Amino acid sequence: MTKAQLRAVWEKTAGHCHFCGDPVDFQRRGYRPERIDGSWEVDHVVQRAKGGAVQIGNCLPACTRCNRLRWHRRGVALRHLLELGMIARREVDRMTELGKKLVILRSKQDRQNAKRRGNLPLRKKGSRDPVVAEERRQVARRILIAFLRTHLRRSFTARELGRHTGLPKGRVRRSLETDGRVLVTRQGRRYFFQGRPPKRRFSH
Repeated sequence: MTKAQLRAVWEKTAGHCHFCGDPVDFQRRGYRPERIDGSWEVDHVVQRAKGGAVQIGNCLPACTRCNRLRWHRRGVALRHLLELGMIARREVDRMTELGKKLVILRSKQDRQNAKRRGNLPLRKKGSRDPVVAEERRQVARRILIAFLRTHLRRSFTARELGRHTGLPKGRVRRSLETDGRVLVTRQGRRYFFQGRPPKRRFSH
């Protein structure tokens, strides 16, 4: 695709992933192993494997993570993944025995994927157990959400949140951006507390 065609695809969703709704940077197209947050790829709504055309009308922007998770899966398979993912997320949030096993499996899978792509990071000396890392991330997230709840009309960068809460900037990003629950949203580099949408009431 030409740059003009890529721009037309990107503008269809005002620069947001059509799966998760997170913003993507037009200049950061393609897979970037060192950091893929904000990077994007062209997603074929009807995949090429199913006969989808390589045309603007069949393309939407998708963040790299979402696009690679969807891959060539058909609707039934994708919905099955989402259903299982919701169950798995609940178990991890509650840190049940199953949840802990899932955290360990996810860590192994991440390293296998990185090894297959040739960008396996060096294991740091004294690397933490993935379960311990997940528990600390959940604690950090609770601290961050408690702070953001008291500043509903303000937004903060990761650096600013780290300064206010005493958490490292990297932990701020990991804590706020790796959770399925819609509590904190990001616009550009800034985060703000959105809260849960009110439950709908139905009249009889």
